[in-house]
Amino acid sequence: MIAGFATAAPAVDDAIIYIHKFDADYGLRMQSRIGRRNPLHSTAIGKVLLAWMDPADARDVLSHIEFRRSTQRTLTCAEAVLSILPRVRDQGFGEDNEEQEEGLQCIAVPVFDRFGRVIAGLSISFPTMRCGADTKQHYVALLKEAGLATSTRLGDREASAPKPAAAR
Repeated sequence: MIAGFATAAPAVDDAIIYIHKFDADYGLRMQSRIGRRNPLHSTAIGKVLLAWMDPADARDVLSHIEFRRSTQRTLTCAEAVLSILPRVRDQGFGEDNEEQEEGLQCIAVPVFDRFGRVIAGLSISFPTMRCGADTKQHYVALLKEAGLATSTRLGDREASAPKPAAAR
């Protein structure tokens, strides 16, 4: 497992940039580095950044992307990406299920600033062979907790506000 923190300026750029990471102690792990760029359309963090944009802005950003296929699962057109963004926003996290690299899954959550804007994402990447349904739910819960804590520290009042039971 690797935990990552990435940000990008998707209205100007077509990529995320990793700005911090923690490596797992496992021998089998993802190799990444700070400063590495990955496409918006095939990464969990990219989908999170797009999902919280105004839909017209997300469409505009995607219209300038060259959709390169990294794996057989890579989304290859703007419409495919746009179709999943409402689900990403509704569930509160994005996924990359072997879209960027075969054998690797990633889950990401948004980080909000004090104005309630998504400015970054937190993610966990792990080998597909280590992911059962319980594992994924556990990682999503950990990420949401970390995303909430980070957003709150950045001054997001909505993140720290109590949510109605139906919204949880």
